[in-house]
Amino acid sequence: MTGVAPRGGPRLFLHIGRNKAGSTTLQDYFAAHADWLASLGINYALFGHACGTVPGLPNYPSHHDIMRHCQANPEQALLISNELIGGFTPDMAREMARDLAQFEPLVLAYVRPYRDWIRSSYAFDTRIGINGRDIDAYQRHIAPRVSFWPSLAPWGEILGWDRVRVRSVDTRDLAGGDLITDALTAIGLPAPPLQPAFSNRMPSWMAIEAMRLVTGKPDGNGWTQATLAMAATLEILIDEATSSCGLAGTPAVYLAQSQARDLADLYNGDLEKLSAASGTVLTPDNAGGAPCRPFLPEAARIPQPILRHVFNRAADADILAAQPETAAFIRARFAAYV
Repeated sequence: MTGVAPRGGPRLFLHIGRNKAGSTTLQDYFAAHADWLASLGINYALFGHACGTVPGLPNYPSHHDIMRHCQANPEQALLISNELIGGFTPDMAREMARDLAQFEPLVLAYVRPYRDWIRSSYAFDTRIGINGRDIDAYQRHIAPRVSFWPSLAPWGEILGWDRVRVRSVDTRDLAGGDLITDALTAIGLPAPPLQPAFSNRMPSWMAIEAMRLVTGKPDGNGWTQATLAMAATLEILIDEATSSCGLAGTPAVYLAQSQARDLADLYNGDLEKLSAASGTVLTPDNAGGAPCRPFLPEAARIPQPILRHVFNRAADADILAAQPETAAFIRARFAAYV
């Protein structure tokens, strides 16, 4: 890719996340439209843990590789997107910001109300096999990493807040009311040629809670081949059951009202810090209407018709033949619930 940087525009665009705030949607879009972006003068490259995930795209494992590229190609504009940057420690963020400051990057960051962010993070970590805690224990565990401000502030302090553009995923805060349009607008590009579906959607709460049984301990190491098969089959069987039982849309309330209010207060306090530092005013989270939590979500609270369906399906010949370990696990763990 040899796109030429737009005259007078930034040479480096850096989308730093945060995680669970549309990052996968943006990255899928950038990768799918890399040729279109290059034709408009923006070269998309993979960074950090994303390296090697999309064939044909350049890879920059560290920010020192980004520096070398920018130094060797002063006429080119580069677009990097990695949500883990938004979770860097303040010291790590300062080091990266200082090293990249010479290229006058434009930093893009998206945030999400913390009560929604925690729910999404919980579901994601459970789905990949690294969380076995219930939501209350998970919230206590992740509390030091909830606030976006400690990792974001160093970018504004070092680069200047005019080089850091922060938006929330609330449609009222996005150009065009849409994440993709907003990101392209920030970069200075026209409206997207295609509008993709939102990426990385999570399964139902019932599937998530069933998967948590597979992890079986507070801290998991991620799925093995065997546990991945169990988790994937559980998700399929729960989806099958919810559809056949007509319960596919059954929601669960994950946070108690006091938790929701505390998280909203923390988020709104961080928005006030952002506004004071940069002048950016984003839509606050109004937790006044947070619903009561009728029960702590766990596998035992999955509706009985769904539990029975999954339990009975584990005895079917196709499951027993293809996945005997999964069938045995379901019959052993779900017996207490049915």
